[in-house]
Amino acid sequence: MDFVGDWTPDAKRQYGYKPRDAKLLTNPRAQEKICRVWKQLPQTIHMCFVRTKDAYKKMNAGEVSETWVQGNLGLDIQADEDAITVLYTGNTDKTMTGWMLAHRMAHAFSRTSEFTRFTNEVLLAMQEILEDVYGISNKLYNSRGDRGDNSYSYKSEFEPQYTALSRAMGTMRSARDKSLIRPQEFFYEIVAQYVTQGKERFADYSLKNGSLKFNKLPSVLTWGRKAWGKPINSRYAHNAEAREEIDAQLESTLPDTLEYYLDEMFTSFLGRIFVM
Repeated sequence: MDFVGDWTPDAKRQYGYKPRDAKLLTNPRAQEKICRVWKQLPQTIHMCFVRTKDAYKKMNAGEVSETWVQGNLGLDIQADEDAITVLYTGNTDKTMTGWMLAHRMAHAFSRTSEFTRFTNEVLLAMQEILEDVYGISNKLYNSRGDRGDNSYSYKSEFEPQYTALSRAMGTMRSARDKSLIRPQEFFYEIVAQYVTQGKERFADYSLKNGSLKFNKLPSVLTWGRKAWGKPINSRYAHNAEAREEIDAQLESTLPDTLEYYLDEMFTSFLGRIFVM
């Protein structure tokens, strides 16, 4: 971890970071914990926390060049071909724990073609579940039209159903406490789970680290604001055979597939710079 700017907790100017962030990130025990939960990731991440008057205005810029960093942040930071360089330029959200840092890093990745290939796999799986298990007929479309690679999306009227399924499938805290507010956040949470929950770092850099876990599908999928304590909308799993088959896929096939895409994505990011 590297720090640029004034990181004293009582700094006169916050520049995008709350005092709690400064106190946490500069605490040696907190740094050790963050590094410990990230250690299963085969690729090296170079994290640099920037707290300056220029940096916080450039939050979530995504992938950038060395020239961009020099021109916009006034910093001479060179890309490391053996690492992924991530510049954190502020935080307006939750406390910057190891999980949240991984979640925010995923935001910085989100406009890359590699991240899109990963989200395509998630959306295709979710579309199949909604249609085959719950009888919710919906078709994904290519939001890029004829421009470049496919970038799948769903029609806006199906966002409540995709959000409900995200909460049902996800095993992370945000899914359990229903704070996932849209499917896009589910994608970032999957990345955070992949980064922080790996069970074993294989010597041969195996593509699967056992980090991703999904729940079995519920018998009833519910969504919408509650009226008299009950959700407005619900749909029963009408196909028991399809539900059983997909539950098996959620246990092994889908996690293995997504871990393959995520390992491929992180490997392709080596030597590149991202700004969050």
